[in-house]
Amino acid sequence: MSFKINIKVLSMITAGLLVMLFSCVDSTEETKVQIDRKPLLENLADQVIIPGYTQLNTEVTGMNSSITAFLNDPSPATLGNARSAFIKAYVAWQKVEFFDFGPAFDQTLRAQVNTFPTDNFAIDNAIATGNIQLQSLSNNNKKGFPAIDYLLYGDNKSDANIIADFTTNANASTRKEYLKASIEDMQTLVSRVSVAWNSGEGNYRSTFVERTGTDVGSSLGQLINSLSQSLEVFTRDAKVGIPLGKRSQGILIPKNSEAYYSGNSMLLARSNVQGYIDVFKGSRTSEGANSQSLLAYLNQLNAQYNGGSLSSALEQQFQNSLSKLNQISDPYSRSIEAQATIANEAYLELQKTVVLVKVDLASALGILISYQDNDGD
Repeated sequence: MSFKINIKVLSMITAGLLVMLFSCVDSTEETKVQIDRKPLLENLADQVIIPGYTQLNTEVTGMNSSITAFLNDPSPATLGNARSAFIKAYVAWQKVEFFDFGPAFDQTLRAQVNTFPTDNFAIDNAIATGNIQLQSLSNNNKKGFPAIDYLLYGDNKSDANIIADFTTNANASTRKEYLKASIEDMQTLVSRVSVAWNSGEGNYRSTFVERTGTDVGSSLGQLINSLSQSLEVFTRDAKVGIPLGKRSQGILIPKNSEAYYSGNSMLLARSNVQGYIDVFKGSRTSEGANSQSLLAYLNQLNAQYNGGSLSSALEQQFQNSLSKLNQISDPYSRSIEAQATIANEAYLELQKTVVLVKVDLASALGILISYQDNDGD
């Protein structure tokens, strides 16, 4: 009798547990269904990504025109115009650099337009020999923005010397050809990516907004991985840490600074971090976060961090990073020694941002970080 009673009680308990279990599963699934990610992806595509590539394409086209005008009539005025257009295009690039998936990945855009430091010795050798080959992977550090930076500014050259390089000095015609080939190559690559997002083959916008899952191949999965990797490897390290000696046992490497020859490293770094902020608030304007932004989505998920909202922590941490970068003077290649303390503080704030994005944000969204870093954070 005792054995039978225990079986009956056990059966009742088991049944109750099963009811509770399925009830919890149903409730969880119901919550997931209610949070539709498609509006978030549509807003990111229409308000941030496509406008960013459109602006980059416009600025690169303007740079092409200004550089062509300089090559046709080298003078202080045309050189100044070419440089101004170059900086505007380089700033625009910072706002899309981290979308390294889809069309940008297909075109290896980042590697082809912004591998720095550029190999200025190889560029000079190519000009001297007339061997201008920009298409192979081995030439990624001899083209793009960093190469144009070198050609338009030179290494401690006066404006008069730069103009002479394109007019009266040896190999002037080949130097013109190299600069022209560099800008045309970039124009082609940027145009392909911009068109692919808008109306090109496959219309990637449609693909992007339809992949609403959170797996590695989903749009959100690709976006968060790309943002995290870019923030960690190309912002924290390449723009700030490597010149500061973070990967060389404290030995400063000024020449590894982005835009080393024009001296605009911090201008670009600040523009880059502002670009991340634009992505998270779902808008390229100065207004607050869009209602269909990553920050709003985190609030929908009630994502928490240290007793507060994760969205607020992310906003604050990006602002902390930007604030420190604002305190560093250009050119960074000179200020890293005089302002080493501030530069180190900026690096540490960016490191905190990396952890929030790579660990806390990814976890809250259910995203698996699939790329491999070098130092385990």
